[in-house]
Amino acid sequence: MICCAPHANLLLTTDWHGHPMQYTQGQLRKAVSIGAETFRHWKTVLPYLSEKSGHSAKFLAGDLLALSLLKKLTNDCSINISNLATVFEEILYLCNTESWDELEKLILYVDVKSASCRTAPVLEKLTVSDVMIVIPLATPVQELHNELIELQSEDTQGQFILSANQSVNVLEQKRRA
Repeated sequence: MICCAPHANLLLTTDWHGHPMQYTQGQLRKAVSIGAETFRHWKTVLPYLSEKSGHSAKFLAGDLLALSLLKKLTNDCSINISNLATVFEEILYLCNTESWDELEKLILYVDVKSASCRTAPVLEKLTVSDVMIVIPLATPVQELHNELIELQSEDTQGQFILSANQSVNVLEQKRRA
């Protein structure tokens, strides 16, 4: 059981030694809920993803959050992924440098026309001269948080099954001896 204390987010972004958690491409696709074809297409458009190739590619929790925001922009706002390629670098930087606790208190302002984004506290008013997309970050942060808890739970269950199988094998070997 994983607690919901303020430090619980650390379980999703760092391992027990304080090193950043790394996720595979399959875990990323499952957590962000995108298919293999979508991911392959995004790799052709987003240089950051194209640099991470092969089975050994690893992604940080912030990478997953940035990609879940892109999914929200492409699916919910019908923005073509190629129109988000420039702003993705800013979103990626934001998601990998701010804590999830801080991000939950912010709104992400995406200006597609100028290919920029910024954050502001939820209560701050902002004057905009053109169309701007506003994404409250609490929901995508919490959704991804829940998906990662589920992924960790599945990994832990797999480890318990492996440990149980190893224990049975050891007992069988002792009986034979």
